[in-house]
Amino acid sequence: MKTSLTCLGILIVALAIGRWQGSRIDKLEHRMESTPALRATKVSLRAEREEDFIYRKKNTRRSTGATATEVFETIIAIPRPRAGVSLGTLGTDVALVNREAMQAIMQLDLSGLEELMTLIANSKSPALESPYRQEKAILCLIAMADVDSREALEHVMAGEEWHRIFGDFPKDDFPPMLSYVLVRLASEDPQAALAYLSEIRRKLPGDVGDRFVIPGLWMIARYDPGLVFEAMEKLPEVDQTAALDYSDLSDAFHSDDEHTALFHAYRAHFASQPEQRKKFLVTLCGRFENSEDSPPEVRKWLDTLDVTDTEKLVMFDGLRGINVLRSDGEQFAKWFAGFMPESRERDLLVWKACCEWDASDPPAAAAFLKEQGIDREEMLRWEMEAQ
Repeated sequence: MKTSLTCLGILIVALAIGRWQGSRIDKLEHRMESTPALRATKVSLRAEREEDFIYRKKNTRRSTGATATEVFETIIAIPRPRAGVSLGTLGTDVALVNREAMQAIMQLDLSGLEELMTLIANSKSPALESPYRQEKAILCLIAMADVDSREALEHVMAGEEWHRIFGDFPKDDFPPMLSYVLVRLASEDPQAALAYLSEIRRKLPGDVGDRFVIPGLWMIARYDPGLVFEAMEKLPEVDQTAALDYSDLSDAFHSDDEHTALFHAYRAHFASQPEQRKKFLVTLCGRFENSEDSPPEVRKWLDTLDVTDTEKLVMFDGLRGINVLRSDGEQFAKWFAGFMPESRERDLLVWKACCEWDASDPPAAAAFLKEQGIDREEMLRWEMEAQ
C-alpha cells in the first residue's frame, strides 16, 4: 500500500510538470505576445487600483478662494520630495509623494488650474528645474482631469504650456498622464473616451498612434466592455488578436463587478465562436493564479456568475491547471464537488484536490472521496488518459 501511494505521488508530480510545460508551450505558440509597451501597461493597470484609492483618500477638493499665483508661490516653496519621482501607474506616484502640493493645487477651479499651468511652464524659478517642473505640471493635470476630463485631454493634446514642459510627446509608451485623464473620462462617458482615443490616434504618427490604441481600449473597457468590443472589430486582424486576448484584457480590470461585466460581454461577443469561448473560459481560471484576491474570494466570485454546466465542463482544462496548495486542498475539494456538474471532470478535480488534502489529513480526505463515490485508482487511470 505504501509503495502504491509513493508511485501515485510520483505520477501526480510528473503529470503536473508535464501539464505545466505543455500549457507554457501552448501559450508561447498560440498567444501573440504583447509588445513591451503593452506589457508595461498591464503592470501599470494592475497597480493603479491601490494607488488611486490612496490618492482619493488623501486628496479632496476644497474651495478657499485662493488664486493661481498664490498656489504657485505655495508649491514652489514646498521642499523637494526627492529627485526623480516617477510618474507612477497613472500619475498618482507624483500625487502621493507631493501631497502638500497636491492639496494646494486642488483649491483651484478649472480656469485657475489653466492659469497655474501657464505659470509653471513660464517660470524661471530654480525650484522648478527638471524634473520638478514636470512633477508640478502632472499634479495640475490630475486636478484638472478631476474637474473636467475632456478639457484635460484637450490640454494634453494641444496645450502649448504642456508641450513646453514635456517636449514633443508621446514618443514611446502610453504616457501615464494621458492614461489618467482617459480613465477619468471613461468613468464618466465611455463613448466620449472612445471618440477621444480615435482622435488621438489620428493626430499622432501612425506607429505611435497604433501603440496607443490597445492600452486605451483596455482602459475604456473597464467601464463598457461591450462598446469596446464593437470598436475592436474595426482594428486590423493582428491588433484584434492582441486586444481581445482575455488574459491580457482582464489585467486592466480591478473589481469583481468589472470582471463580471467583462465575462458577460466576452461570452456574448463570442457566442457563435466555440473555440474563442473555450479559450476565454479556460483563461478565466487564471484569476486563481494572477489575482491579488485570495482563492476563497475568487471561488466566491465564480459562484456569482451564471456559468452553465456546459461552460463549467469547458473550463475543465483551466480548473485542473490551478496550483492547489496543500493548505487549500480541503477547501478546493469541497468547492469542486459543489461547483462542477456530475461528470468525470468533476471527479478528477475533487480527487486532485484530495491528493493535497491527504498530506495534512489522510483519513478526512479518504472519507470525503468515499462519500463522493470516487475511486483513487480509477481517477489515476482517467488522469493518464487525459494527457
